[in-house]
Amino acid sequence: NADEINLIVSENSKLKYEIQLGDETYKVSAPSTVFIPKGIRHKAKFISGKGIFVCIILSGKYKSSK
Repeated sequence: NADEINLIVSENSKLKYEIQLGDETYKVSAPSTVFIPKGIRHKAKFISGKGIFVCIILSGKYKSSK
């Protein structure tokens, strides 16, 4: 369990996502950044458009596969 950052990126701002954080639901359009604190129930759902959805998990527990 760790903090998370979601990036919604598109060249034309038409990419849309529905983001659920706990009991709250938000509709976001690119460009957007969503911070999700550790322990919050969350979900991301694609609505429309083209672009990139990036999920960054902020954890100090990274283990190299080497």
